[in-house]
Amino acid sequence: MASDELITGCSALREVPSWVMALPALKVPFVELRLRVRKGGAETEETVRVRPDAVDLSAHTGLVALPEELRACAGRVRALRVASDQLEALPAWLGELTGLTELRVGGWEDAAPSGWIIKEYYCPLRALPAEVGRLMGLEGLDLSACSGLTALPDGLGALTRLETLLL
Repeated sequence: MASDELITGCSALREVPSWVMALPALKVPFVELRLRVRKGGAETEETVRVRPDAVDLSAHTGLVALPEELRACAGRVRALRVASDQLEALPAWLGELTGLTELRVGGWEDAAPSGWIIKEYYCPLRALPAEVGRLMGLEGLDLSACSGLTALPDGLGALTRLETLLL
């Protein structure tokens, strides 16, 4: 496998056919992110490799803050998924992710043979930064696991492409 190929979850899969990695949409270089994670009261740093267009950090449930390196991918990030029971605030620079079409904070879906199962973490997020109103391409916003959310910024009203809002 090339250095930018990554298989997760399919532990029995030993080889990926060469035609899979020849698909043009999959030829996106990975980026490394340094994550601050809190587990058992201790804060540590983890490094992950993700596609810059679909950043899924939901496996890092102790995430304390969004990694600053995301700013360098601002125009490329289309989807951002975070499931953390430690994330208390989103940075103002989130508004720089102008290519974002999907933002999910606090929950994710797992496919099961019997249908969809939704697993959620309580997310201590209390507010969204006003800069979220700059995400003009945002189509889906899922904050359903953020039960501590006390207000929404007025700028959300300007998001004319928003099709799904889960609170």
